[in-house]
Amino acid sequence: MATFEWIIVLLLGAALLAALARRLGAPYPTFLALGGMLLAFVPGSPFIAAGLVIIQIQRGETGAALISAQQIRPGIWRDIALAFATQGGDDHAAADAAVKSLIEKSADGSAYQIAEVYGLRKDPDSMFTWLDRAWDTRDSGIGRLLTDPFILRYRNDPRFAAFCKKVGLPTATDAKPMQ
Repeated sequence: MATFEWIIVLLLGAALLAALARRLGAPYPTFLALGGMLLAFVPGSPFIAAGLVIIQIQRGETGAALISAQQIRPGIWRDIALAFATQGGDDHAAADAAVKSLIEKSADGSAYQIAEVYGLRKDPDSMFTWLDRAWDTRDSGIGRLLTDPFILRYRNDPRFAAFCKKVGLPTATDAKPMQ
């Protein structure tokens, strides 16, 4: 299924779940969370497969991450997964090419993911540049900022606190649990 069709299906599914919750008098976020859990079982979902690549990278399984990324069907999620997965290997030219390709194909649509890749590469200057672009394009990835391991490694950088302030989020040191 193409990306556009997936978006339509997801929007319809969310609307149906919200309507069902309203009809049953239940809180709709509960139904949306259940729908999201069910979505995890969709076979061949490139979004889910890209998430596996991120987990493998966090575990230090760079070889497995690259194999997993290469198995994702062509499209933006494969490009994102390859940009992440190539960073951990010894082939720096491939890592550079994967980031360049992602930027060429989806600079505005994937600005937050590009920032994450630069965080993974330990290039804070580029990471903060792409975080600014992600904010300018209203990339929804900004919502993960305070839990993102690739970005949070720079939480003590003064630019992190300035960025959090700019987007209306507490800094990692000011964050408090929800009541």
